[in-house]
Amino acid sequence: MKTLLAVFILTCGFFGVLAQTQTNPPVGTNATNSVLQTPAISNAPANTNGGLLTPPNNAPVTDWSKYVAIVVSILALGYTILKDTRTNKRMAKIEKEQEREKHEAANRRAKASAPYLTPLRKMFNMIYETNDDGGMGGWSGMNANVLSITRKELTKDVPEKTPVILPLENSGKRARRVRISGDIPEVELRQEPEMRSANGIIFLKYPYSPSEHGKTQKVILKFETEDGLELTHTYETRHGCFEFHRIDPE
Repeated sequence: MKTLLAVFILTCGFFGVLAQTQTNPPVGTNATNSVLQTPAISNAPANTNGGLLTPPNNAPVTDWSKYVAIVVSILALGYTILKDTRTNKRMAKIEKEQEREKHEAANRRAKASAPYLTPLRKMFNMIYETNDDGGMGGWSGMNANVLSITRKELTKDVPEKTPVILPLENSGKRARRVRISGDIPEVELRQEPEMRSANGIIFLKYPYSPSEHGKTQKVILKFETEDGLELTHTYETRHGCFEFHRIDPE
């Protein structure tokens, strides 16, 4: 584009100089070197029309070539600008498509190497956990605060601050260095200790709040995959209900 612009400027300058050389008299034809000539006497009748029908010998002649060159240069410049605009749009579209494909590939990799937690669909008798003092405790599947496929929602008469136990299963990969946060205060992601009577059940544990019953709440998990990726996944649940599903990535 810059080259065509330079050509356009040079073309205009060239034809401007050419036009000046055509209108100026040749060099060396001045009054000092002219020869005094005796006017010729003619017997032809005098011209009575005052010279109106005879054009003067020094009438200027219009040179259209420079105007043609200017028009051609303008058209070439306009075509180049239009072509560059279309090329830029096409390149931007290609870059956007490549960025989308890159994002989708990273998203697929993130999902393929990450855990995928859903509510536990199996029956169980107990869920064991290690207490803060190192002792062993557990929750019976018959307890009113333990959610399951047979208890999809806590009753609203469950006392406030009662631990809600939401058993989960992982149908994805294992993860390490798991950190949990979100809309639920004091929420924990725990797993049964390795013992003969336990099944390694993963469960969500949080204090029940009657005022929050049934409300949608987000649970954010930050973790490291087995191949070293550091990821953040967002899940959604309803307070006191047997619901837990991933919303990001979908």
